[in-house]
Amino acid sequence: MNKLLLLLPLLAFFSCTSDNNSKDNPDNSKLKLKSITYTESIGDEFNNEVEYKTILEYFYGSNGYVNKVKTYEEYDQSVTYDYYDYEQNQVTQWKYELEGRNVTSNYFYQNDLLIKSINTEEEGPHIKEFEYDSVKNLVKEVYTIATQANDSSTTTFTYDALGNIVNEVYAYNDHDATVTAYEYDNHHHPFTHVFPKNYLKTRFIGPNNRTKETNLKTGETSVTKYEYNAQGYPIKEVQNGRTMIYTYI
Repeated sequence: MNKLLLLLPLLAFFSCTSDNNSKDNPDNSKLKLKSITYTESIGDEFNNEVEYKTILEYFYGSNGYVNKVKTYEEYDQSVTYDYYDYEQNQVTQWKYELEGRNVTSNYFYQNDLLIKSINTEEEGPHIKEFEYDSVKNLVKEVYTIATQANDSSTTTFTYDALGNIVNEVYAYNDHDATVTAYEYDNHHHPFTHVFPKNYLKTRFIGPNNRTKETNLKTGETSVTKYEYNAQGYPIKEVQNGRTMIYTYI
């Protein structure tokens, strides 16, 4: 599940720069994400390459935003669903269903900005709190588990002029912080018209696509390559042996 949540977003998405984005209405003239096919080759115990494939399908409600995501895992033929509820074009609840197990997140807003999410998990609620600067950039996330109050992480963000995150500082308890730098292309992100802007801000991705990620402590880098359609949206993404194919409506 964690891998797929990262796709949504994940994942991920619009500009976080100053704008009047309260109660957003989607631009229906632009391309919307229809599906993602995710493939990855992993070696088995006999050192044979085994390909794993995951297919995500996106379904839209009457407000123009995604209200359901269907995920199919080819290796075990499992099907899971993500559901999104809205009030006044803001996401208020996300629910994940897998073989009778439900996970729910509730979202809370202030001045049309998402300031808190509470996720139900077996070990207790997972809480994320979000802070913004004067131009409505998301600049800080604090993550805690309600039953482990002394166990928390803090992530801070800085942006370029377009609203892409260029620096991320992650600190877990008293451990040394990890600082990551990002570079981008100048093309549309595939999730641009999937969710409202103020929800997408909390997914930590801006208007363009990340092409390079660098750990400033270790110097380790990861490069992502894309192919694009005529409208400037990615149709193929390749990173570290993982491939994603995007289709649109």
